[in-house]
Amino acid sequence: MASSSFKATRRSAWYTLVQNVGLILLATLASALLALLIEDAIPNPDAPSPAVVWARVAATAFVLAALGLVIMLRRRRWQARGTLFYIRYLDEWMEDSHLDQFQGARDNHLDARVVAGWMSARPDRSRLIDVADDLAELGNRLQLTMNEDDISTAFNLAPNMLYPMALSVGYDLYMWPEARFEEALRQGDLQPRLSWRIDDTPPAGSTEPVIADSMITEARSSLVTVRLTHERDTKPINWPIGRHYDVRVPSVTTGRRADDKDIRPVSISGDDLKPHQIPFNASAGLSAVVHPTVAARVTVEAIRRALHERPNGPVYLFLRLPKTVALAVGWQLANPSQRTVCKELGHDGCRSPWTRLMPLMIDQVDRTASPMVCRVHRAQPCLPVLERRMRTGEVDYVMERKLHNGCDCPDGRTYPK
Repeated sequence: MASSSFKATRRSAWYTLVQNVGLILLATLASALLALLIEDAIPNPDAPSPAVVWARVAATAFVLAALGLVIMLRRRRWQARGTLFYIRYLDEWMEDSHLDQFQGARDNHLDARVVAGWMSARPDRSRLIDVADDLAELGNRLQLTMNEDDISTAFNLAPNMLYPMALSVGYDLYMWPEARFEEALRQGDLQPRLSWRIDDTPPAGSTEPVIADSMITEARSSLVTVRLTHERDTKPINWPIGRHYDVRVPSVTTGRRADDKDIRPVSISGDDLKPHQIPFNASAGLSAVVHPTVAARVTVEAIRRALHERPNGPVYLFLRLPKTVALAVGWQLANPSQRTVCKELGHDGCRSPWTRLMPLMIDQVDRTASPMVCRVHRAQPCLPVLERRMRTGEVDYVMERKLHNGCDCPDGRTYPK
């Protein structure tokens, strides 16, 4: 870890120590001054009439005000930085480069917990991978750990996982109102690169991405792409794709994109949108900043549109998002307030989106290979069914029910009668 991180850790530790010592000293001094004022106010028959010592009154008022300020600052600190939950799910060969920064960040929070797992599964010959059971267990452990925490403090979630896994964990997560998303730390920094809440109001100057859709073939399937980080590369997909929903920042000149050369550089940033707080695009030509709440909302809107408008086909996802935004997208997909329209329209895939969602992930071992299709949630059908959907570009419950009988798929809700 860089030395600046150690210095930041010591500053945070000293700040906490000074705050706690100041609270003790001010409380003791306030008690002593109040005792003197009470003694002055009680009549003594053997002494002259007590006189009001205004210096003591002023000193008491000053100390009580300082004590109240320290208590308020301390409460605000713990409401913003309560328990830090570090959620890690990486391939077992990957180095956890954020672990040292997490260790240093503990002094800046009331408490710290780790919920971690390793991905040992490998893709099969059809480029499919199944980690649904692992993520279900990880999500359960995270929820149990959060339930054991003090609800009077904030829940600070720091995920370190690829976006398909973050979508799955976020979908099953109960989000406390005090929860904050903390983007994974970078080398040399104590503070997270991005800290935000799901109900934050985007500041003036935040860019609104657009959803550009286009027909590719007559297939029933659809592809949702989101490119809101500096890593905007995608891999060619050899399976049938019917409609493409592309979330991107509009061009400076045309307002909408014409081709890939027309895409504006983009990044995700928090409240004040200062350039030094933008971690996701190091290029000097940054021209657009998207607030994380906006990024999550527009991404969910694109996924919902694909589920509504293509009701009989699988929906592929290829998302370039910060880890915290991916976690929030998963939560919003499961949020009842986001599903009202789906229930009214009666689309089975909208009521249970994972029955048709198929996230794509770049192979981290062989980045030149075609993307992998991920089964990350137990509501998704089993691998033979997903493989058939890849080949045909459609959802056929009659044919899939036969495949379902020969594998450990979810229950019959995936295959309605």
